[in-house]
Amino acid sequence: MKKYVRLSVAIILFAIIVGILLYKMPKRYYKLISFCPQDTHCAIYCKQTTLPNTSVGYGSIVSCNASSLLTSLEQCSQVDGVSFSYKGTEQQFVDLVRKLNVEVHSQYVLQDISVVCGYTQYLSGGIVVDNKLTNIQLAYNNGTITLGTPLILGEY
Repeated sequence: MKKYVRLSVAIILFAIIVGILLYKMPKRYYKLISFCPQDTHCAIYCKQTTLPNTSVGYGSIVSCNASSLLTSLEQCSQVDGVSFSYKGTEQQFVDLVRKLNVEVHSQYVLQDISVVCGYTQYLSGGIVVDNKLTNIQLAYNNGTITLGTPLILGEY
């Protein structure tokens, strides 16, 4: 009987530790990275960080590549959003919207820049835009694909 109690306690402690690790993992971004090439440039918009950054008055922008995004996010607090940018074709942009299964809320072209705003189940959270939960914005501009969550916070 004691053996089963010890085993139960060990299983419960293991489950708690795994739960804490999963809770700490930045769920909003790890799935999105898999849709981007390794040379993707990432910009993390946060209030505080220990990493080299660019101060923008209300917070900081931390630049990194996709392979170091999760490590960089661990050193940032109060993250407002993340933007990803990489070279690609217009067809790759269209394919990305499809692969992310984006429920498109708005789509427009502004000075030859194609922009899509919507919701994808691959990300959690978001902001309300026109009474719709929005958690992703994508843009295609002259050979560059940019996506941001919940919106693109930098240039595109």
